Amino acid sequence: MILKAKSILIVLSIVLMGLNLMAGQSVTFLHNGNSITDTIIDMSSRTGHVEFRNNMKIHKSQVWMINFMDGNWDFPNERQKLSGSTDTIFLRNGQILNVKIVDFSSRRKIFQFLKGGRVHESKVSRIYFCCTQLPRAYGQKQSTPASTPGSRSSATFWLNGKMVETPISYLNSSKTGFTDGFQMNTKDIWMINFENNQWDFAAERARLNKRMDTVFLTNGQVFYNRVVDFNANTMTFKFQSGNPIHESQIKRIYFCCTVLPQAFGSQSRSKYFKRKLQR
Repeated sequence: MILKAKSILIVLSIVLMGLNLMAGQSVTFLHNGNSITDTIIDMSSRTGHVEFRNNMKIHKSQVWMINFMDGNWDFPNERQKLSGSTDTIFLRNGQILNVKIVDFSSRRKIFQFLKGGRVHESKVSRIYFCCTQLPRAYGQKQSTPASTPGSRSSATFWLNGKMVETPISYLNSSKTGFTDGFQMNTKDIWMINFENNQWDFAAERARLNKRMDTVFLTNGQVFYNRVVDFNANTMTFKFQSGNPIHESQIKRIYFCCTVLPQAFGSQSRSKYFKRKLQR
């Protein structure tokens, strides 16, 4: 079966806890360590499948947990309270339900239970499916990556075609500073690349949002938000909404620009400006 690349959002590595989910989305963690960030449209005991808006349907037996809050999977205190014979639902008000889910209505956003009762999706933080142990695929993974001293590098591209190839030390709505002491106006930044010093990613530019900053994560996911701060102590970016994201989880950030800046349109950039790369 041939699937269009744009319709496949299956993540080949663990989703990271800083992910800010868009309205209606959740992160479905599979027993094999993969995960899917998408909107659930059906969950039926009749078919045994969990169906998504943009991804292949998955049999419920492959699903370990669904997180409706963020992209984190590591909740040791919750795992101590799981039931091996029923699904375990953690509600946002702190209540725990041990039930068997038999249906989910995408129109009403309601989970229905085998012995009666129901709960609206908006009240759910996480659902675990009959598994009291952490799946083996998650055993060697860390939910929060540690930064390696001296290993940071990034390339910050200006709208005028210049580039600063020095790691960021701070960033706010007004100014952005770098580890060598250089500063610039944040409004002049087009894109920051944390993987290399390349700027030409046509497929990514087709997915940019004009009103929001666009963040491409290392696990293949994309989300839209506003970058408001960078904390050098924790190495995390803070956004207008959602949890902070560690720098190592980010491939590139584009700042509210859906087209390639004119200065990058030609093969040679006469105003190219490069500062020392620190690795």
